[in-house]
Amino acid sequence: MKRVVLNYLVIAPLAVSAVFISCSKSVSDEDFGEVQLPKTIINTGPRYYDRYEYKYDSQNRITKVLMYYNHELFLPEAVLRETHTFTYIGDDFVKVVEERTNSGTGTVEISKNGNKVNVTRKYSSGEIQYTATMDLNNDGYPTKRESSFTFGTNNWQVETYQFRNGNLMKSSVLRGNGPNSNSEYTYDNKKSPFFYCETPKWVMFNLFLYYDINKNNLIRNYWGEGKTDYTEYKYEYTDGLPVKRTMKYASGEEYVTEYIYK
Repeated sequence: MKRVVLNYLVIAPLAVSAVFISCSKSVSDEDFGEVQLPKTIINTGPRYYDRYEYKYDSQNRITKVLMYYNHELFLPEAVLRETHTFTYIGDDFVKVVEERTNSGTGTVEISKNGNKVNVTRKYSSGEIQYTATMDLNNDGYPTKRESSFTFGTNNWQVETYQFRNGNLMKSSVLRGNGPNSNSEYTYDNKKSPFFYCETPKWVMFNLFLYYDINKNNLIRNYWGEGKTDYTEYKYEYTDGLPVKRTMKYASGEEYVTEYIYK
């Protein structure tokens, strides 16, 4: 079953906002200044419990994500499974180191030249897992992504995106060995959880980290090869930002996400 988490990529894969506001004073990882940014996101459902914890720098960019999982609810509590550490050089986002408790360390290296982003994901051995290039529009949103994998049967795929007013409206994925998929999205008119986050908008599409890059909150999406499946979302808000989201599949299965800010 496809899972869309708008933290996550989450995203994953993923969904990283259309309107950004810079903080007017210097802040530390534990003081987010005058803007609200998600500190913890909790996802619960019939068969899993996930918790993501976020740290930020003084420019409201994500520097670290700690991912706690309890899939299938076979553990008494969620345990730390992944830690993603982000590296910036000046204004450039250049690398993510992914530490996993059960599969070692991986590295994602990023370079940006104008409106083109190049990504290389490597295993801990240094072997390349996949490469990707992404075209960005003048607002920094991705318009096309081409990937080449070095494992499995899907040795390539092309993804395309259409945005309007800061929100992803349509997406499609063409795979080398199928299945292909198309999605359409509908939003409300309120701020998304990562509305103030300054992490580049294209991160979700390259790193599958489940960030919500959109300006507003997703309330319905159709997906699948023929766009025959759908998911609906309902929100509870405090101070103009969502604090709880209920995600319901067409089958009736429900998942709840809680957003905790600081």
